Amino acid sequence: MGLDDSLTPPQAVERTCDETQAAYRAAAVEDDLSLVAAPGIGHVETATMRDAVLALLFHHLGAPGGG
Repeated sequence: MGLDDSLTPPQAVERTCDETQAAYRAAAVEDDLSLVAAPGIGHVETATMRDAVLALLFHHLGAPGGG
């Protein structure tokens, strides 16, 4: 997430992170949760963010084509 996202108030980010962390903890998968926060970035997806999402998906679902 971009730390300078004017569409998402810091209080909303904090609440969402807290609630998501609690849900992951309750499911005993807290280690699977990470936050990619980019300073100076607004409401956009960066290459680092996309890479983090793809790494998570590949880890849990496998790489495309079974590789």
